[in-house]
Amino acid sequence: MRYVYLILLIVLVAAFIAFAVVNREAVQVNFPMTQVQFSAPLFLVMLAVYVLGMFTGGSFFGFLRQSISKASEVRHHGHGH
Repeated sequence: MRYVYLILLIVLVAAFIAFAVVNREAVQVNFPMTQVQFSAPLFLVMLAVYVLGMFTGGSFFGFLRQSISKASEVRHHGHGH
């Protein structure tokens, strides 16, 4: 199974490299309701969005898992009695 994951990782990295090579042109990034804007290569913008999505998604599910665990604990043990 380890080799399947390794092959999948290699394919994904190769796809990202191909995407980066083809999408090197700069794009304008604007943040709504602010004056913040910048230009960056499209592949870097996509990579940043992906990493931020992983971070926020992981944080959200970690918070959700912790909340469910605490609620389950309170239900099984009462309200601290």
